[in-house]
Amino acid sequence: MNFFGKNSAFGGWHVNILIPFSKSIRITLQYPPGMKTNHQLFAMARGVENLPLTIFGLPLPDNARLQIFLRESLNLPVLAFHELVNIPTGRGRLLGTMIDITTKDNGSLNTLEGCWHAYLPGSQYDKFPGLLLGTGAEDYPESAYYFNAGPYRGPTSGLTVIEQGNDNNFYSNISFYKLHHKDPIFFNNGFKFDWRNGDVTDPATGEKCIAINGNIIGKPGVSNVTTMVYLYTW
Repeated sequence: MNFFGKNSAFGGWHVNILIPFSKSIRITLQYPPGMKTNHQLFAMARGVENLPLTIFGLPLPDNARLQIFLRESLNLPVLAFHELVNIPTGRGRLLGTMIDITTKDNGSLNTLEGCWHAYLPGSQYDKFPGLLLGTGAEDYPESAYYFNAGPYRGPTSGLTVIEQGNDNNFYSNISFYKLHHKDPIFFNNGFKFDWRNGDVTDPATGEKCIAINGNIIGKPGVSNVTTMVYLYTW
């Protein structure tokens, strides 16, 4: 299943993320920033009633609701944590993550060394380093080695933009997504999700992702980070 995408040079966006509702639903269209309001918008919305909600065979409770968490970190310092989600209590399921990074790294791409930490309160993953979902930014969306194969788009992950900086253009731009419909992550007592801007190795073991302080890997840069996370909660 392709949950979202764009299949036309102009427009043609589609979103197939299931949005559960019990009594009513309201759908609103909004003009993009800078777009003249004399343009016409055309959209289709489809759904069904009185059917249970399942994501690849796994049912969701009747009271499940889709939530979207949009977070922005401007001028995020090297080794600082970007918080994608912080839900103190409650149950739910992680559906997907989208991230956009602009980093002043002179093209090193070492910012991508940052690890992904998911915290599940009340479990063995309630404290740092939590549940590791990637030992580098590119590991989480099922790639490796600084996305060295270039852009790709798949049913569970994709890299949509990678523009590596250089000595003349200090900034690198990276955008990618990861969907969890085939590798579900459930939580029962709240959920927290972080990504780090660059990372360190543990001085004692040389391992990544397990130390707050240590040896900085390469030369990551100060970054602007924007993330959008889709969650079902109940």
